[in-house]
Formats: sequence, C-alpha cells, structure tokens
Amino acid sequence: MTFEQFQASGRDVADLGQALGSDFGDRFDGVTAGRIYGDGDLFIERDGDGWYLDLDDCGDPDLYYQSADLAKLEVLLYNYGLYNSYFDEN
Repeated sequence: MTFEQFQASGRDVADLGQALGSDFGDRFDGVTAGRIYGDGDLFIERDGDGWYLDLDDCGDPDLYYQSADLAKLEVLLYNYGLYNSYFDEN
C-alpha cells in the first residue's frame, strides 16, 4: 500500500471504541471521534481542534504525538504500519 492509498483509506468515525470493537474498545473513555485506516487496525484520535496518535496502543510504549496537522500524524502511522507489516505487499 502506498502512502497515498493509505491516506485515501482513512475514514472519519464518530466513536472509535464502537468502530474498533473488542480490539481497542475499552481503551477509550466515553465517545472518542477519529479516523480509521486500512483494514481498521490503525487509527488516529480527534483531540479538540487537532489530532492525537498514541502508538503505545499499537505496542510501542511512550510513543504519542499531538498535532493540528493530520498529514504529519498520517506519515508516522503509515511508517509504523509499514514497519510492522500491517499492509499487503500488493
């Protein structure tokens, strides 16, 4: 998957806990909006007027980022997905 395909796969969700189900559902306190990418295993949370990416939830401790620039966080999440083989080779 190219970065452009990854970005295009992103979809807004009103409640990440509900959308992600049992995999990450209990991680959120209340309703948390955000964007889900790819097959639904990777996500970025909405944080007020900006965005929040917590790679600790993906298994890497103490890796979290906040930014108003969604594209910056998408690059980080995409690279994380590549490194950890979240994407098909095709």
